[in-house]
Amino acid sequence: MSKHVPLRIAGLRQAMLASAASAVLVAAPAARAQTTLYQFTGPLGASPAARMLEVSCGSTNYLYGTTTYGGAYGNGEVFNYNLGTGALTVVHSFTGSATDGGNPTAGLIRVGTILFGTTEFGGSYGIGTVYRFPIGTCGAAAPVLIHSFTGSPDGDGAAAGLLYYGGYLYGTTVKGGTAGVGAVYQCNLTNACKVIYSFTGGTDGAVPFSSLIFAGTSGGGTGLKGLFGTTYGGGANNAGTIYAIPFPLTGHDRVLWTFTGNADGGYPTAELLNLGRYMYGTAEYGGTGNCQCGTVFRFNPASLSMAWIHSFGGSPADGSSPSSGLLWDGAASPPALYGTTSGGGAYSVCFSGCGTVFKIGLGGTGEALDFSFDNTVTGEYPSHGFALFGGTLYGTSYAGIGSGSGTVFSTPP
Repeated sequence: MSKHVPLRIAGLRQAMLASAASAVLVAAPAARAQTTLYQFTGPLGASPAARMLEVSCGSTNYLYGTTTYGGAYGNGEVFNYNLGTGALTVVHSFTGSATDGGNPTAGLIRVGTILFGTTEFGGSYGIGTVYRFPIGTCGAAAPVLIHSFTGSPDGDGAAAGLLYYGGYLYGTTVKGGTAGVGAVYQCNLTNACKVIYSFTGGTDGAVPFSSLIFAGTSGGGTGLKGLFGTTYGGGANNAGTIYAIPFPLTGHDRVLWTFTGNADGGYPTAELLNLGRYMYGTAEYGGTGNCQCGTVFRFNPASLSMAWIHSFGGSPADGSSPSSGLLWDGAASPPALYGTTSGGGAYSVCFSGCGTVFKIGLGGTGEALDFSFDNTVTGEYPSHGFALFGGTLYGTSYAGIGSGSGTVFSTPP
């Protein structure tokens, strides 16, 4: 795969090429429960592929995000969107140089007054970085590199976002580690990172696209406390895994579930959501029926079993290829999980559909397609999940409209 195509979004770029070659226009549904807030143009960013983060500066509220391309140097950017005025500001344009990152495919996290993020390329060796910068007045800021990845046995390609827990940052790389198929790493907040687990590509999994979560569970009756995540490949069926890195750290992982690629789904790319006794997630492929369009699952770490699974049906009545994590809105009526699919929906103009917003109950019932994207009015390929602020869901689409560089959008729950 080309160095210049971030790994996490390679599938989206392939889908876009297929879309351009095979587009067939259809009539648009009359109702749209979505508002396009901003259209990216290239110089002000292109191809956002990550969840946004709500940040308040005084009385002003912003959404902070990243774009994989665009910006002043074409290597992506950090931006903020002013929820009051609708103005988008470029906070930093990545240069892709040895002293800066390039092509971020993950969003940001906040620890106190500092924002932290990752890039898939750039840095001293051109294969990714971990960076930090102060929020300040929510204006322009220059990131400071915490770490430039060096490749095996270090990490390579930080496609996932960061987790802060217990004074440290934790993340994953899709390559690198001792076997070259991915690693879990730990960083302090200023200047150093180290690999704490290297995937082998066997039954333990490979290519961890997903960010990590921290949870304490009664997994398998033995009790687990530590980091939980998914791998895109590896496992007994080479369709990915759910794994844990137990605390205290010992350099070992524990495989909790091996995806089959069939009814339970396969090839997950998104982080898990921990709610009560269960963990919820999405798998990009697999499921029942001919579509094999992906699943939403509820995993029970106590019994190491899937409690229920929803299979997507694909266009035109349902979504396909859910590559984003889920968001729980307990204040919605009725309460529901919300997510996006990068394909499917009512519009065949995008070959396999332009993507959807969906909601689903905790019991796996009542899955509904809330909104179908197109590539002329609303954007296309919403590749990540939502930020929830003031009772409104905010997200990004990877492409579509105008220059085809993507959008910031909002939708009511």
